[in-house]
Amino acid sequence: MLLAKQSLMDPIDIQDLIARGPKNRAEELRIELYDKVNRLGIGAQGLGGLTLCWM
Repeated sequence: MLLAKQSLMDPIDIQDLIARGPKNRAEELRIELYDKVNRLGIGAQGLGGLTLCWM
């Protein structure tokens, strides 16, 4: 259980991930979530804007 938690908490360089492309389904999902969350248009602190999630 501890190893699973540690693997989920590893830092992600999302720009690097997007540049090199996903290697597995988990990375595809990370990119998909990143894109969808930022397309909401909520922005930081709910004030509107282009970036809500920057991992």
